[in-house]
Amino acid sequence: MNDKVKALHIKVSEYVIGKFNYHRLPEIALETLADGFDSESLRILAGLDENSSEHDIKYYFNRKVKELGYSVPEIQDAIWFLIGNAAHKIVRREIDEYDGGRLICEYIKAWPYTDEKPEILWDFICSISTIEDELFAMKDTGNDYTKSINSEKNKIRDISEKLLSQS
Repeated sequence: MNDKVKALHIKVSEYVIGKFNYHRLPEIALETLADGFDSESLRILAGLDENSSEHDIKYYFNRKVKELGYSVPEIQDAIWFLIGNAAHKIVRREIDEYDGGRLICEYIKAWPYTDEKPEILWDFICSISTIEDELFAMKDTGNDYTKSINSEKNKIRDISEKLLSQS
């Protein structure tokens, strides 16, 4: 998957999980046009604004995705795609383990409450929580918890590698 296609998948997935609302879809359509994608619905969506109806914006968004040869993913598929993308960035050292782990935790928040989260996702949450506790303690007490923080960052990298090996 090339970078422009991946960026489109990320934007669609972030919309599906509720990272932004439908009002941003025309702006994203403009960015998608600038990235070299084109379809009739994409051009129409890019021409809509905040005064356009929710129905029209969502209608042309869904048509745009289909016209470009994709489908709007179900929420869990969108979450897994985003988590996998962040895990790849962590493993390739394109993003710090803490920043990547926090991003993954943001995606996990979108997980439907009716479905139990897989254990590996709890591992991310625990490591991020530990790092945040240690950072707070460093500010509060002045004690150095760098070793513990680095240990948790290594766990996040290991969890990311494990996650990628399972997919």
